[in-house]
Amino acid sequence: MKKYIYAGFLALVLILTSSHSFAKFTITPSIYVRGEYNDNIFLEKSDTDDDYITTLRPNIMLEYAPNSSLDLSLDFGADLKYYSSYNNLNDKTPRAEMSASARPFKQVSIDVTDIYTRVPIDIRNQFALENTLTNMTDSNSFLLSTSVVLPVTTAVSMTAGYNYHNQWFQDAGNTGSETHSIFVLLNARYSSKMNRSLKYSYSAYRPDLSGRQDAVVEYNRNDGSVAIEYQIASNFEVDGELGGSLTDYSTRNNTRMIFWNFGADYTFKFISGTSIGINYSRSLRDSPTSGAARSRRGDLFFRVDNILKLTVNPYFIDETFVNADRKDKIKGINVDVSRPMGSKATLLLNGSLEEQRFMPEEEKVGRYSLGCSLDYKLSSKITAGIGYTYNVRISNIDTEEFNNNIGWLQARVSF
Repeated sequence: MKKYIYAGFLALVLILTSSHSFAKFTITPSIYVRGEYNDNIFLEKSDTDDDYITTLRPNIMLEYAPNSSLDLSLDFGADLKYYSSYNNLNDKTPRAEMSASARPFKQVSIDVTDIYTRVPIDIRNQFALENTLTNMTDSNSFLLSTSVVLPVTTAVSMTAGYNYHNQWFQDAGNTGSETHSIFVLLNARYSSKMNRSLKYSYSAYRPDLSGRQDAVVEYNRNDGSVAIEYQIASNFEVDGELGGSLTDYSTRNNTRMIFWNFGADYTFKFISGTSIGINYSRSLRDSPTSGAARSRRGDLFFRVDNILKLTVNPYFIDETFVNADRKDKIKGINVDVSRPMGSKATLLLNGSLEEQRFMPEEEKVGRYSLGCSLDYKLSSKITAGIGYTYNVRISNIDTEEFNNNIGWLQARVSF
């Protein structure tokens, strides 16, 4: 994962933007303790295995901002899982999320993020909310983004930049990669309501093919597009982009593709904190298991943010893979609700319903997750909670089905 290079770059960022004037430096240690009962830890249809699992999560949150040119945050910890019956599954998984933003000069920006987390290996296989064992792997994503803005006229500016993305997976079935990209953006603001831009980018995708993967191949890609943002009213904004892509694969025929995206967001004036939004896109994305895919995705968002916090997100995903005989069709809905129950307690509800169709196998899957929890603030530094999650997967392939119940008690202490 080239951690020494990343650490060296962060040190360089600090040196470039350091200042003798101290503004902000905070360290917040905490520890999270959770005890849970899981009635199907391997997500099996029958002959299920249950266990009691204890999780300890020590954590340190660091925030550092010596001046207006640098903002650094680091959230680092570990998930220490101990199984009562299956001691061989005991796990020590690191958790980290880092971000740094530097502005060494007025028109120059440098942004760095690094996230180490646990992700599903492949959505076609069994996985479940709150179950971090089956079909899951550790992943690290590092992103470096640099750009410089060059004014052309009072209304026109040009932005040039370089992006670097390193993706790593612990599981050998997922292909890690490096992507280098350069881009040029010409931006023109015609009025306070309208903004137009032209963009060109060149990307070099370099997967780690030392292990395998016929479908995952390296490529060079050229993208060009035109985009517009328009503020129709103070509470109504739309944006869109249309472009073309030429991909030069190292071992496959070149491909061309038209891509676009459209979005709109409307805030209701007569209902405080309520908004609705829509996004639709057609793009080319990289899968670590099956290579490049032509992807269509649509999302509808309904949000309420006052006493009751509510987000409802219906969506669909349609992906056709370029170098593999595979097509995925997914439609579903996510719902998240947060409701204060007095001054100290908060009720949380979440649900996910998804219908999946995988071709050419013609597997049809229904995947549903429902969860609820109650958090209670004992003091300014101590929070306790109780919760329950139900997962189910229904498939026309019997061996791929499962039911899963998880109940837990937890507490978090900050120092």
